[in-house]
Amino acid sequence: MTRPNFFIVGAPKCGTTALAAHLAGHPNIFVSSPKEPNHYLHPEADNIRACENDRHYEALFERAGAARAVGEASVWYLFSDHAREEIARLYPDARIVVMTRDPADFVASLHSQQRFGGFEAEADIALAWRRSRESEIPADLPSLECLVNWRTRYSELVQFEKYIDRWRAAFSDEQVLVIPVELMRTAPQATYQRVLAHLHVADDGRENIASVNANKRHRVKLLGWIMHALRRNEWLLTVSRRLKAALGIHSFGIYPRLHRLNTVEEKRAPMPSETRSEIHDFVSTR
Repeated sequence: MTRPNFFIVGAPKCGTTALAAHLAGHPNIFVSSPKEPNHYLHPEADNIRACENDRHYEALFERAGAARAVGEASVWYLFSDHAREEIARLYPDARIVVMTRDPADFVASLHSQQRFGGFEAEADIALAWRRSRESEIPADLPSLECLVNWRTRYSELVQFEKYIDRWRAAFSDEQVLVIPVELMRTAPQATYQRVLAHLHVADDGRENIASVNANKRHRVKLLGWIMHALRRNEWLLTVSRRLKAALGIHSFGIYPRLHRLNTVEEKRAPMPSETRSEIHDFVSTR
């Protein structure tokens, strides 16, 4: 059985999709499909896990062949105590990759994504940010993803260093590589080579890591709302995962096709300078 030996654990909206896609094109690297199985998030979390069980998860890596580096890129793992503990227990020698971003740009991009995904009701980013600062995290919480609407807790999610330190403590400094997305944009080849060296894989000479996962909106808002509501339905999710596990597949292809047809890329509105300063000041004091 082929087992993963590297994990891109986050953060969302920090270039992980581009990096994972580029790594997947390397002849000696295998990246799971879907790229984000989210298998090790807490069982009590809102249900975004793609696999029904461990066997279904293991099947993601059956076609890895003789690839030297085998991995996945579930970007919410960064914030999950449960995922970190499980991965450290099951894969203690794994290589960990974390991607970060300017805090204000991260919050702006994540807010836009959560609006698009139907998880964020507040359109005003300044209000959404301030609301997140007023939300308290229970001391006895088993893992962050067990919170309701945890993916809109921007003031918590922007604290990259806190969570990176936890991953370093669970593994080692040498096993955890941190890449700012800005570096991947300004020096793509050198950054790509750093990741390859971290994974103990030889350079294949490719350059130009393309930017993907642009800002989006729905062509038809009602259709987008219906699709997201159906995707969050617990009963449908359970039936879908079990059926896919039984058939040995990981997607029926219907939702992705409708999603693509109903999606338009557009430039995101600029964040107010006051909110940008608030975010930078908040992070600098943590």
